[in-house]
Amino acid sequence: MCAHFQKRESSLQLLIPQESLDKSLVVQLSFSYLVLPLSTPMDDSAFSDFLQNDDYDSDDPEWFPVARDGVIFLVDCTATMVSEKLPEALGRAGTDTGLKLALLLCQNFMHKKALSSPDDMVGLVLMRMGTSTSAESRGVNIFQNLDLTDASRVLAIEKIREMSSKKFLECYGPLLTGESYPIHEALWVCQSIFNNVRKSLGYKRIFLLTDDPDPVGSGIQLKRQAILKANDLRQSGIEIVLIPIQQDGIDFKKDTFYKHLLPSETEIDLLLIESSSRLDKLLNWEGLQEPRRRRLGRLPLYLVPLTPAALIRGAIGTERFSQVPTLAFGVAAYCLVRRVPPPKQVRLFAKTNEAITVKRRFHKVPRDDQHSRGVKEGIGNVVMPQDIVRGLRVGNRTVRFEKSELTGRLRQVAAAGIHLLGFKSLRKLKPWCQLKTSQFLFPEEGMAKGSTLWFTTLLSACLRKQAFAVALYVHRRGMSPHLVALVPQAEKLDECGAQVSGPGFHVLYLPYREDFRRFKLSKCPLAEPEKVEAARAIVKKLSTKYHPEAIPNPSLQRHYAELEALALERTHSHLGVDYTQPDPQRIKEHAGREIEQFANLLSQASEETS
Repeated sequence: MCAHFQKRESSLQLLIPQESLDKSLVVQLSFSYLVLPLSTPMDDSAFSDFLQNDDYDSDDPEWFPVARDGVIFLVDCTATMVSEKLPEALGRAGTDTGLKLALLLCQNFMHKKALSSPDDMVGLVLMRMGTSTSAESRGVNIFQNLDLTDASRVLAIEKIREMSSKKFLECYGPLLTGESYPIHEALWVCQSIFNNVRKSLGYKRIFLLTDDPDPVGSGIQLKRQAILKANDLRQSGIEIVLIPIQQDGIDFKKDTFYKHLLPSETEIDLLLIESSSRLDKLLNWEGLQEPRRRRLGRLPLYLVPLTPAALIRGAIGTERFSQVPTLAFGVAAYCLVRRVPPPKQVRLFAKTNEAITVKRRFHKVPRDDQHSRGVKEGIGNVVMPQDIVRGLRVGNRTVRFEKSELTGRLRQVAAAGIHLLGFKSLRKLKPWCQLKTSQFLFPEEGMAKGSTLWFTTLLSACLRKQAFAVALYVHRRGMSPHLVALVPQAEKLDECGAQVSGPGFHVLYLPYREDFRRFKLSKCPLAEPEKVEAARAIVKKLSTKYHPEAIPNPSLQRHYAELEALALERTHSHLGVDYTQPDPQRIKEHAGREIEQFANLLSQASEETS
């Protein structure tokens, strides 16, 4: 069977001799989209809806993989942390000591996790205490084990924050005193907590909050044991994050001890609290909630696309896509920015307030009872899932599909992955050519060795040529392909050498020809030059730098505040500032004169027309 390509403007069609195929099956590649119409061409959107919305939508949270994180707050309860007052620059309402400040950080972190990532697990461990939870460790008190965040755990931490230093010592015993403390025992307890969790965890971190720059002192053996335990944690996939709390009279230097405990290339310098501004960033640090981008999946990127004959054989099921020889390397897809929907409603049983599961069943209804409201239940009247046939109305007939046809190779029109088709100049990519939330590609060395080298070479070539790649994107097996643009992005660093944006490819979903709409707008009279200049002056005065992470969604903030007040049994909800509302006072200060001049011009024009 032979095939050849014919190029037509923005379309690419695969022409195959009709005698080589069945008359009921016609294969066409239009706009790099392989479709399999049956007898009568169908609308693409209707066919997608019929296939139960199989199109990938990154705005839907259900498409995101379940990756549960685990975080343990390890608070060093030194004498200065419990009793000494913080400097005025670091003090907050109800946080006059370092211990209360650490507990406030833990409480805020749990608030965010309860709303944004309810599956993540948080724990609280106090070290250098007079009482120990386990006899094998000295001075380590597991206040809250690693578990899901709920209202009772948040209220328990809030109760400790409201205690005075004297009452805290009465409830939890005196603190350990001495120059040296075996910090490796506290790290061992945290490691045991992670190991005892039955659920699988993605990222595991220990937030170490302390004001002591050298907990082991002159104990050389204790220092060696702490370094060995830190290396053991690193090999186990547990990350240690140091959060120092600066006290008056204490010069917290990381080089004294913690530079040996932490890896050399750590980003912990970004978290050092040296002033009140750094503390404000830490208490309201959004990155603390999601420190890493969660991976959507691992995919092969085909540098050499499958041949037309291989696509046809894989589509009709005569040969598997995995058996077709080609050139590909591994990439990982991430979602950098997406719309956050409100939490979904859960149906509860009124008597026990427990979540209920809804099941749907189909029952047979006799033809003479079609208008009856009741349904005759019974084993004989239940329609089994394998007996249900789905259909799509096309013209004057109904095309029927079996369940095996919908889930089989009929939908597998291309192998899962990214199939590179060609390159175009970045000048050809218009800003409005984006259909849905974009993704970001990064090399995945775990899929194939050498993926980083191939990825870097392709990225460097695209940046040098100022071009983007056009590809066919199949996110999962059995899903419809999409035409995407792989836009290169170079690495950007700030003045301190920290990475602002990483190198990789942005995946932009491109529209098809049918997605464009052309409007015929009526001609309107042009404004006078004086009015245009007056309006331009207002725009120039009110222009500001916009960053998408600087403005929270006021609707979500209000929704979360109400949920938090209900969960914590509070009478009033704490509502934040709505930054989407205009500030009349500041607008008047910046552009009051320009607005008045523009209004005078409009009033003069209205008087002349009247």
